[in-house]
This record gives sequence, C-alpha cells and structure tokens, in this order.
Amino acid sequence: MTDLDRIFRDEWGRVLAALIGFLGDFELAEEAAQDAFAAAAERWPREGTPANPRAWLVTTGRNRAIDRIRRNRTLAEKTRLLEVAEATEDVIEDSAIPDERLELVWSWLTDPEVDFGALLVRPAGGGPAVGLAHYRPYLRPLAGSVGGYLDDLFVHPAARGGGAVDALLSSLREIGLARGWSKIRWITADDNYRARSKYDRVAERTTWVTYDMWLDD
Repeated sequence: MTDLDRIFRDEWGRVLAALIGFLGDFELAEEAAQDAFAAAAERWPREGTPANPRAWLVTTGRNRAIDRIRRNRTLAEKTRLLEVAEATEDVIEDSAIPDERLELVWSWLTDPEVDFGALLVRPAGGGPAVGLAHYRPYLRPLAGSVGGYLDDLFVHPAARGGGAVDALLSSLREIGLARGWSKIRWITADDNYRARSKYDRVAERTTWVTYDMWLDD
C-alpha cells in the first residue's frame, strides 16, 4: 500500500467533513475532495508527501472548490440562455469541432479576464439549444468608442424561421445598449442570401471589404 493509499483510507472522511463544513454543500465538497486527492496523486510522487497531508488536502480541495465556484459564476454571467416558442426541438448533430478547440472556447467563457460572451437559444418547452451567438467588445479608436463584434451566429437548419435569430440579435442589442457600445458589427458570406435578407432589416449593410492575413506557416 502506497502512502497515498493509506492517507486516502485514513483521511478521506476527515477531509470531506472539513470541506463540507467550509462549503456547506455535500456534492461540491465531495468533488473538491476528489480534486484534492487527484492533485496529490499527481504532485506528491514528484514533490514528496507534505508534513501535514490532511491540511494540504483540505487547503487544496478548498481552493479547487473556490475556483470551480468562480468559473461557474463567470460562465453564468457571460452566457445567457434564451427561449423561443416556435423553435423546433431537433437535436443539433455532434460537432465536428476538435475537442481542443472546444476546450479553448470553454476556457474563454469561464475566465473572468477574457471579455467574451455567448448566447444560447432553445425551445420554450425545453430541450437542447438550437442556436448560439459568440460576441465580444472591440475598440474603435477613430470613433473614440467601443463596439460589439458578433463573431458567430448559428441556428440549426431545422429551427430557422422560428424566431431564434431574432431572439439572439435582440438580446445582443440589449447587451450592447447596457454596455454602452456604439454599434454591433458582424460579417456574413456574400451568397448567404437568406441570412442577408434578415440582416438587411435590422442592420445597415456596409461597403467595406473584409481581408484575412493568415499567419499559419
């Protein structure tokens, strides 16, 4: 039996009880204790067992729980869930986006230092999301103002025409007004006629041409 196995056997209950007392939530405390022992399994073989393993585990578990609470709070603040009565309940197919990219975007949403937000729309009766929008502020130096940039707007084909786009754009407008943005900008493909017919009714089409300078090798 390794030192960690022995400490797990002897200290799990005490560590969990201490975390429950601090957090006041059994499930959160249990997750924090699991995180602490996982951290110990990773670090102790390399750094050595601390002089007071129980104190180390409680402190680590408490810090992990605080980080989890902060991430969840940040995610709740930066992600708004909308509901549309007419939207269908078709499930969006599994994404072809690589896991690493999804994890990166998720880290942006849960990081309070990254000014990046998301909107999700789902049927009013519940079910999976059928549309999303990603947005962020951008500086407009010559105008002396801050604008909002809509990076992505996607609605599942089966839900299009059911009010999802209107809900996303209307909510984004409210966010922009609340944050003092001067305008909200986005781009779309020249041949995306269906989307353009919607955008022409809610925004002004510009004559600017978009260029991308790719920096890949």
